[in-house]
Amino acid sequence: MVLENTLKQLPKPYDLWLVNFHAPIAEEVKKCLPETKLFIPVNGYNYKIYHCQNNS
Repeated sequence: MVLENTLKQLPKPYDLWLVNFHAPIAEEVKKCLPETKLFIPVNGYNYKIYHCQNNS
């Protein structure tokens, strides 16, 4: 809920990095576009990148 409320207040556009994030994905994140480019894995870290645009 804290993430959801914070994202609603942030001015867009922004990139959101979820690092070692295992909680349910907030509805606001689902409005963003997931990164499709593959990045080099970093040992011990699990991450996803989302691009949140003005129209999302």
